[in-house]
Amino acid sequence: MKPIRGGLIPVVGAVLALLATAGTSWAAFPGANGLIAYSETREIFTISPAGGDPTRLTDNAIPDVQPSWSADGQRLAFIRGSAYIGQNQNVWTMRGDGTHQRQVTHWPTAESAPSFSPGGGRIVMTRGWDGAGDIVIVRTDGTEPVRLTSGKQARDPVFSPNGRKIVFVGKPTKTSPFGIWIMRRDGTNRRFLQSNSGGDDQRPDFSPDGSHIIYERCIADGHDCIFDTVIMRTDGRYERVIGGAWGEEPVFSPNGARIAVVRRFDCVDLYELCGSRVFTVARGGGDAQVLTQPDAPLDGFTHFPLDSGPSWQPIPQP
Repeated sequence: MKPIRGGLIPVVGAVLALLATAGTSWAAFPGANGLIAYSETREIFTISPAGGDPTRLTDNAIPDVQPSWSADGQRLAFIRGSAYIGQNQNVWTMRGDGTHQRQVTHWPTAESAPSFSPGGGRIVMTRGWDGAGDIVIVRTDGTEPVRLTSGKQARDPVFSPNGRKIVFVGKPTKTSPFGIWIMRRDGTNRRFLQSNSGGDDQRPDFSPDGSHIIYERCIADGHDCIFDTVIMRTDGRYERVIGGAWGEEPVFSPNGARIAVVRRFDCVDLYELCGSRVFTVARGGGDAQVLTQPDAPLDGFTHFPLDSGPSWQPIPQP
């Protein structure tokens, strides 16, 4: 298959139903490199960063997407359901082998983008519809929810490796500028880091040492979207594009040496959903290695499945 850099921006309902619960990458906690969790269209898998056969963790009639590892590498938070097709869309957790699946939230409002705190006792998420909402933090049993933003225009929150900060995209209040923000874990001391200059900046994540933030930038060109992987310091300075690391949903490996990204393939026209695969690339760019190999088209379509939402398992060092 011939890859394309970026992809077509889909507009049809069937496409949106899949994409709405697909992307986002998290959890670059420090440690040795373990498995990479990801979703393939509607279910969650893990795979070795060296490649090989994936292990399926979920098997349901409703979508299971957006996996995110805990800092101890033992559990995954994820989203079950899709509000786009009339289902509840809540946060769940499970062990790294797919067992002990537990529902965390039971709210009627759709949630997305769950991410564990480093201590594992809380989960931060977006509560809101269609990719826009407010940042909320809860205990892993779903109790004690605390809203950290207002205005319903914030998404994709991620804890820093030390648990003191949260980075997110959007704006914390209705009157704030839109872009990448960082705040304390209690929602205070908000700082604006990066505006969407020249493109749509989204899906930020911390490096495992907490010194940098990586994110994707979509440069729209008609119906096309060209994706770059961008890195900057956590104070917003020294922003640069990582050459040869283009892709969506970038996330660092726990040892900081590589980056996992999603790349789309086989986008033919406006009404066809692109297939996609998970790649890993060197931190400095280049040395791209394909990781996932979807080998069967989706029922009723002529394209390959969507692989999305990579999260790299940290193996804590003694």
